[in-house]
Amino acid sequence: GEEDFETFLMTHMIKRTLPFIVQNDTSVWWDKKDTDAVESRKDIFQEAFSQTVQELEAQLGGDINEWKWGKVNTIEHPHPLAQVEALRGTFNVGPIPIKGATEVINNQMSLPNADGKYEVKAGPELRRIIDFADMEHSVSVLPSGQAGNFMSPHYGDQAEMFAKGEFRLQMTDKDEIKKIGKKLVLKP
Repeated sequence: GEEDFETFLMTHMIKRTLPFIVQNDTSVWWDKKDTDAVESRKDIFQEAFSQTVQELEAQLGGDINEWKWGKVNTIEHPHPLAQVEALRGTFNVGPIPIKGATEVINNQMSLPNADGKYEVKAGPELRRIIDFADMEHSVSVLPSGQAGNFMSPHYGDQAEMFAKGEFRLQMTDKDEIKKIGKKLVLKP
């Protein structure tokens, strides 16, 4: 049933079972029970391919060159106050088109669904490249921004960079930080 299938998709069982099913052309899983024919793996693959192309054309148009992952795969960084729908655009950062997918190097986990829109639900909290031979040239990027205060100019200021796979220089030199940095003093 639908509910059991959704549960199945949320587990690692699909990764453990699907390769064995795909290798077995005579598996009972290939046969559709709602037809009189006995379908084979090849039949199901051909049907799935045709259906996939039809759905992509309906969703993204007839020009295959315009089928871009970023049109269906997005990331949005939610703010607790954005649970009120009217505040979503003010407090959330995004949605932003993003490359990546589940279990690839650019791990941006989304869940399978029937509507063809993939909203990233989990991913890295930070990307950092450190050159231990030259610490001054280390780079990093945060998924959203440097500040949690939505009124700060740094709220969401790295989100586009993160989505594009870009980095910024990570300041590590104390004198340089003092020269261009700002100091916040909190007094009781």
